[in-house]
Amino acid sequence: MTPKNQYSEANAASLKELTSFTAALTDSQLTTSMPANWTVSAVFVHLAFWDFRNITLIKKWLVEGVSASINDVDVVNEATRPFFIAVEPRQAVRLSLAYAHELDELIDSLEPAFIQSIEDKGKSVWLDRSRHRNMHMSDIKNALGLK
Repeated sequence: MTPKNQYSEANAASLKELTSFTAALTDSQLTTSMPANWTVSAVFVHLAFWDFRNITLIKKWLVEGVSASINDVDVVNEATRPFFIAVEPRQAVRLSLAYAHELDELIDSLEPAFIQSIEDKGKSVWLDRSRHRNMHMSDIKNALGLK
């Protein structure tokens, strides 16, 4: 199968890994503490949040055109953490997978010129979702003592 764009293959691979990884986690593992007062399940909500933000911006930009959407990532992450921790762990996984699927499908549907516009003007949206997913899966594996 030919990739739909330069991000399709890496995104699909990371989503496949995320799906199998989350399916193997126990309820106890999902509530394991992580650095900076996070939990494993809260990290999955974090992934869902940023994927949903990207979905929201891309849909807006499809109508209005791409523009900068500045935010302070560290402040957003800190401000959202207590809410993410409050989400039931299995729901955290469901949200993460649902929004990852939706975002990957949306990215796969984008025209090359629109992708270029996001890369040029919408720098707060990472179209390569594999980087974010893989980074956090690695963090979680380290916290759980997995390799």
